[in-house]
Amino acid sequence: MAVARRFIVQIEGVRAGRFDEVDNLTASTEVMEIRDGADRVIRQVPGRTRYGRVTLRRGNVTRALWRWWAEVKTGDVRRRSVAISLVDGNDKEIAGWRLSGCWPTDWRISASQGAEASGHGMAREEITFVVGDIELA
Repeated sequence: MAVARRFIVQIEGVRAGRFDEVDNLTASTEVMEIRDGADRVIRQVPGRTRYGRVTLRRGNVTRALWRWWAEVKTGDVRRRSVAISLVDGNDKEIAGWRLSGCWPTDWRISASQGAEASGHGMAREEITFVVGDIELA
């Protein structure tokens, strides 16, 4: 039985590749406190919903994510849809999320631990983007 877990990511329906990590896939709703007229009890109601800035990390580097970030850098902000699938070692989907209204805020290449000292490390690509909405796939 395969237990390895990876993420397969699509941007606008085009496969962007496999990722080792997905960070900050979060949503939270503000709690607003209101008081109605002479009612002495403060009621709590849902307010605005906020989504975390999602970061994808992987051990290989491609130009596709750089190009998306570079468009934003030049002022061409095109919000895109991103599909994230958590898969097992046989690429069977375990869970999935559809993100909409996304645009990148950060792009980074970092060396894995020990790369500088040994010269045998691996570069890791990271991209962080704003999310407008999240739905379960």
